[in-house]
Amino acid sequence: MTIAIFGETGLIGRAIKQEFKDEFMPLKLINWVDKDIKLAWENIESVAHGEDFAFDLVWAAGVSNNSSDIQVINRELELVDTFLGCVYASKVKINSINLISSAGSIYAGSMGEIITKETPPNPISRYGYSRLEIEEKFSELAVNREILLNVFRLTNVFGKRNRLKPSSGLISHLIDANLTRKEINIFVPLFVQQDYIDVNFVAKNIYQNIKINPSNMINTYIYSRNQSHSILELISLVDTFMGRKTPYITHKIETSIYRQNNLHFNIDYADKNMVPIEPINITVKRLVSEMVHEKIL
Repeated sequence: MTIAIFGETGLIGRAIKQEFKDEFMPLKLINWVDKDIKLAWENIESVAHGEDFAFDLVWAAGVSNNSSDIQVINRELELVDTFLGCVYASKVKINSINLISSAGSIYAGSMGEIITKETPPNPISRYGYSRLEIEEKFSELAVNREILLNVFRLTNVFGKRNRLKPSSGLISHLIDANLTRKEINIFVPLFVQQDYIDVNFVAKNIYQNIKINPSNMINTYIYSRNQSHSILELISLVDTFMGRKTPYITHKIETSIYRQNNLHFNIDYADKNMVPIEPINITVKRLVSEMVHEKIL
């Protein structure tokens, strides 16, 4: 079994890569531009020759978020089209395509209800609608090429990455603010409750789902903790493990409305062989230790 990950250097992509170990095919994708995506695909085709060779694809790429303007979101859709165009035109054998999507943005309008796997999508932002649009594009490819598709809708993912980026997630930025004593700007009300999952939980279960090879052509999974926490609770956790207060400043901006809904998930994993999620205090404490150690080095 061989896996190729578009987005292998990101938080989620890197964690999935570590799960597959020597089954991983490096893509050498340097920049998120059409040219480099096509070159990465050419690299796949140069390796994936012969009737017996088959591999699994993961699209864990993302250049936009809820605060992105329409130009950035549209550009991401164009990059998705470039990637899918490569797959459509290729004759290499693909076991499965696995799409990383966003549960928080897709169900953002479901405030006041418990979100289950039966809850219909209810996006309220252009970013949320674009996630559904991307899912539809991948579904059309799966049906057209008769390829198994797994869609993974994830709540807020956090974990260690080599370099802190704007997209690294709230918890990592809170820890960094405490370490550097530089105030973090928070653009969401502190009482907002969201569902946070650690990247190791995500990677281990994606690994298992890809290995299982389900019988349905298209499968949609929601990964959540099933326990929401406010930003104030997260700050308190970081303060406790760091032994001092985290400096922050709150702001109200135009896109705050898209990120201020209290979302509560209750996904039944009884019919799935899921690796259980650890308590959030354990995973946050581990992330604090990793980031403190990295800072000392």
